[in-house]
Amino acid sequence: MRSWFVDKLGADTGSLGDAEALKFGGIWLLVDRADAQPRASSGTTLDHLGFRTKDIRTEIGNLQANNVKVLGELRQDPNVVSDAS
Repeated sequence: MRSWFVDKLGADTGSLGDAEALKFGGIWLLVDRADAQPRASSGTTLDHLGFRTKDIRTEIGNLQANNVKVLGELRQDPNVVSDAS
């Protein structure tokens, strides 16, 4: 998973304490293998990770060019106000 974030999203690698970590600007992300079968995560762990971009269509094109499968069409969340002017 760590190599996927590096290869597909351009994360930098590093260490945070004793843990191997990924860095996106000023944000650190730790990805590790669980010792047990994961359980349902609703309300107990992180189950979504989002990134903000100025040009989502270009970013999706870049991901597709990097062999990332896009699972759905773009949609505007009615609860999110766009910064675009």
